[in-house]
Amino acid sequence: MNNQAKILGITFDTMHTFGAHCRDTAKKCSQRNNALKALAGTDWGSDKETLLMTYKAVVRSKLEYGAAVITPTLSESNIEKLQKVQNSALRTITGCHAMTHIDHLHQETSVLPVRRHLRMRTIQHHLANHLPDHPGNQLTKEPKNPPRLMKETLQTRYEERYIEPLLDSNRPLTEKKYRNLLKTIHTNEVRDALQTYEYPAVLGHNPPKIAKEETELPRTTRRTLAQLRSGYSKFLNSYMNRIDPTVSELCPDCQQTSHTTIHLFDCIANPTNLTPADLWKQPKKTAIFLKLPTTLDPTTSDE
Repeated sequence: MNNQAKILGITFDTMHTFGAHCRDTAKKCSQRNNALKALAGTDWGSDKETLLMTYKAVVRSKLEYGAAVITPTLSESNIEKLQKVQNSALRTITGCHAMTHIDHLHQETSVLPVRRHLRMRTIQHHLANHLPDHPGNQLTKEPKNPPRLMKETLQTRYEERYIEPLLDSNRPLTEKKYRNLLKTIHTNEVRDALQTYEYPAVLGHNPPKIAKEETELPRTTRRTLAQLRSGYSKFLNSYMNRIDPTVSELCPDCQQTSHTTIHLFDCIANPTNLTPADLWKQPKKTAIFLKLPTTLDPTTSDE
């Protein structure tokens, strides 16, 4: 007996957990991630911006499909199945290693965690239901606190906390107001996400935005800079020592301190006025200081 049914691309189960849907989606998106990897060669691959657009168009569009239907009842374990797919994609896009903190991947790419992105899309969808001529307007008439709540719904989970503070109860929602509120919902979710991210270990505080000048650097260099910002890179003996204990973790130049991202800017053998923050603020100068390629030369390699 089959207790599942697929309707318009969403797999429904008897308890509306959408576990089977998340498993199928994660499997299909993992296959799409393989195509993303094919575009992301170490030296010759597409730049981060192109890979990110490809991910959003080909992979995340599948991850978020039917968000308004599945999100109200999704468990954290099912969301985690989708999050792992995104983690893999973001590592491919940035070139960061497996031990890189997930928050760093989201900060590097300005991509929301899956849980927050699904919630944002769901709230935006529910907001549209408040338009007077929207087909889903009748959903807003449902009780927010029904006498017996079997499963969460859009109304019970999002109306009072997220929607009501945005609306004027004395005026109907207009198209112009709706468009503005879509941006407000996005802004609120991004702001809240930034407040929950862990600080990069190499800074100890919220990182600045990556300077646009980094887009002028070759992928191999941008990859190394992203890794250094995470604190894990083949450029560092401290990282290589974790892979191969026979490699000394000491700085190859001064032989006094562990070779970390922070030490690169504090080594007595290579004095500089640059700081770890310049990995974000001045990527070109930092690349020159670290003797990384700075021209878009397809024959250049960091391997």
